[in-house]
Amino acid sequence: MEKNGGSVQSAERVLKIDKLFTEGVILDSTDEIEQSLMCREYHQAGEMVYQIVKRNEQLHSCGSPGWERAPKNAETEKVENIISFVGERGMGKTSVMRSFIEFLTYENTGRESVKSLLKTGGGRDLLDSVYFVPLRCIDASVLKSSEDVMEIILARMYRYVRELIEEPGGQGAGMADREETRALFRQFEQVYQAVMTLNEKSAFEPGESALLRLQSLNSSFSLADSFRALVESFLKFTAESRGCFHRGCNPYTRTPYLVIALDDVDRYMPDPMKGEPRKGVYTLLGQIDEYLKIPGVLVLMAYDDALLKINCRTYIKEKYQFNDEDAENNQVDQYLTKIISARQKIYMPNLAWKDRMTQNRLQIEIEKASRNQPFPEVWEGSKNGEESFRLPAKDFTLCYLAEQYGCFFDAVGQKKHFFEEQNLRRLTDLVLALQLTDEEKKEDHGYSKLISYIYNHFRSAVLTGQEAALFGEWMEKWVDRRSYDIINYIRSQRAESGKTRENRNGKKSLDERISDFVSSGREKDESSDEKKEERTETDWRYSYGGLLYNLYQSTRVEGGKKRVFSKKMAQCILASYSVVLPHLAENDEVDLLKKVMGSSIAGRWANSFLPRVVAQDRSENRLVSAQIGAYDFKKALAAYVHIPCASAGKIEMLHQNHKKTELITEISYLIPAIELFSMFFTRLQKGNHDCGYDWELKIKREEKGKDVCILAMTADSACFNIFNFVVNSFDPDCFFSQIHPSLRALIGRWTEGIGEAEKMVSNFSLKNEYKKWQKAYGRFAMPFQHFDMLYNIMKRQQNNLENRFEREIEVKGFLNQCVEVYMNISEALKEQDDFYKEYLSDGIKPKFQEIYEACPFIKCVCDGRLKGKRVKAERGRMKNVRNVLEDLLLPFIANFIITEKTRRGPLEPL
Repeated sequence: MEKNGGSVQSAERVLKIDKLFTEGVILDSTDEIEQSLMCREYHQAGEMVYQIVKRNEQLHSCGSPGWERAPKNAETEKVENIISFVGERGMGKTSVMRSFIEFLTYENTGRESVKSLLKTGGGRDLLDSVYFVPLRCIDASVLKSSEDVMEIILARMYRYVRELIEEPGGQGAGMADREETRALFRQFEQVYQAVMTLNEKSAFEPGESALLRLQSLNSSFSLADSFRALVESFLKFTAESRGCFHRGCNPYTRTPYLVIALDDVDRYMPDPMKGEPRKGVYTLLGQIDEYLKIPGVLVLMAYDDALLKINCRTYIKEKYQFNDEDAENNQVDQYLTKIISARQKIYMPNLAWKDRMTQNRLQIEIEKASRNQPFPEVWEGSKNGEESFRLPAKDFTLCYLAEQYGCFFDAVGQKKHFFEEQNLRRLTDLVLALQLTDEEKKEDHGYSKLISYIYNHFRSAVLTGQEAALFGEWMEKWVDRRSYDIINYIRSQRAESGKTRENRNGKKSLDERISDFVSSGREKDESSDEKKEERTETDWRYSYGGLLYNLYQSTRVEGGKKRVFSKKMAQCILASYSVVLPHLAENDEVDLLKKVMGSSIAGRWANSFLPRVVAQDRSENRLVSAQIGAYDFKKALAAYVHIPCASAGKIEMLHQNHKKTELITEISYLIPAIELFSMFFTRLQKGNHDCGYDWELKIKREEKGKDVCILAMTADSACFNIFNFVVNSFDPDCFFSQIHPSLRALIGRWTEGIGEAEKMVSNFSLKNEYKKWQKAYGRFAMPFQHFDMLYNIMKRQQNNLENRFEREIEVKGFLNQCVEVYMNISEALKEQDDFYKEYLSDGIKPKFQEIYEACPFIKCVCDGRLKGKRVKAERGRMKNVRNVLEDLLLPFIANFIITEKTRRGPLEPL
């Protein structure tokens, strides 16, 4: 017989949605073999069954194909009849083995799908010549020390015979009183007595003959032969009762095989009873090798290969007292190789392996008729009459969380996401744990259920020891206080590790410099990094961005600093914020969200999104440079925000010449430009108190006698960040209320009165645009409420810097490079939109890119790069506003770099 190699199909690994919502072992029916997630494994098992049958037939080719003429010496006639289903817990080995057993039952072997599974060459099916008698699966992990595997096998064989006899209307019903049946029962009794005698270690009973015990003991050592004879009689009986044997006709029309299945073999470690020897995997495998490797028997086993070896090694070490680990491992390998054939191992697929072809990765199939519909509105919008669709396991999990809970996690990362469960059992457990009943949906219990899962399951199942305790302690605090505690903990731990670094001598070691170069894409300024080590007194403000950045650094080992958190701890924190913040956003908890957000949503990371900026220090005739995307100005901010403003000078001239029409036009550009420029700043303070954006106009006479108009901000400290527009856009009413008083006073200088100034500020302010934007889209210019998503977007911006920009740029290119960063963020948000939008309900589908690009700040600054069409007049005005913004921004950047380099040395990022 030859196997038909064309039977194994190569379709995707598909799991139907209703199977995913099934508790316990997931069993496939005979109709689902070719569409099953484990189709390849079923076909592998079928091929191995064929090879075992083929070897059995070759062994008995000189005689009858039945087992009534089997050799008496079982030890010399052992057959390789063990099929192993190997994999870690949750990978589906039990499901595959038990489903395969069902395929082999007498009631199912007549089905075409099973015939195809066991099909052979030579023009006939394997099932034309054989049939199978599967016993109920034995779970080795629950056996007690007083229970023996051979006893369990005998009990289940005996029960099978009794069921055949007692089956109403069955062919075995009339066989109870036959002499062959009584002889079979006597064989059961003899073999069971031999097993009991072999295990008996008690003292002699009064009057018991030692010689009789010795005789019984001798017969027990031939248990393999006697069990083999029992199997022969057992199979003959089942063949007759099933009608597979014609009386008076020899040989059998179909050769029977006994199928014995053992689950969780690796966990067979019963505690020994008092006075009895220890049992374990090693002894269990010995019994299988000695008694079950006989013709007519097919042994199926499921186990974790690694745990099987560990438990065998434990037994060998205790029994033989090895002191050499290599010797122990060698003994284990030899023992397992002797018993379990490597060619008959079926490894459960690791569905998370990235090197697999796309079609081999786990797909979830959702049918229109499925009982469990995670995305019900998909079918309502279907126009092509589809009855089902498939999506990868990661896509399903993340879309499920978005649809059911409104939580959007990063969907486009290449690494395994912490909610990406591709172990079959863990994926099922996750979905069942997070499944919402109709009643829970009505009562809006989704948030409570998800937060309970994160806080409890993540803590107990993912974290251990100190991290579990720390995570539990933080989760007991309000999210704003928790944020402060987490960021301060990370900073203190990293600062402490920095103090113990060796080989510094005032400079970094070569290894540290290489590490910095590789991690950030460029070698950093050494003296600047030295100052960062001692920045505890300058880390004077909390920010969401600082939390992002420090959380990223907490899992890394760079610059001689230790790892603060494990990856799993960082993931637990990411998950917790990704659940809490959307809930706060949904309930419009503005004040609490502002506390969590702090002064910036990007923090120090913003420095790594831009190349170094070069400025000309004319006083010393040299070029100076720095990374400037985020900085805390502490003290004397006014020294940096004295901006020679050509637009203000032009307005001053028009005012003096009484050219009112042109004056109003120029003011219409200056007002939104100052607002845009001010959006780069948050947390303005003067004298340790919060203050508004107090703009003043000053006339300064240069050495050559020319008057220059300078705009000055009078605060003495502030936070500058290229992403601070997100903070200011979150509460635009608060922002504009702070800036408009000084703008009205400034404009009042050039107009006839304060009343006209108020009107002009009101007409030309971006506040009007923000009102429309907020009404249409809300207040999140970037989705910082989805913590995990923004964290990964920021991380990828840093990692991809070298692919986008030059190493250094001139000051005049600063705003254009900011626009590049803003547009890259837009593309990153589009990727998230594209991932989610296909499956989610209309009210849940994300519009992250649309919201972001509609934000008035982005709309103005990135004018000309956005895809939306606007009338030419509006484009022309926005271009002029942007020119004035550049007129404000670039002198500020140059002045800041030169002043800092001259007065204070290297710049210190936020």
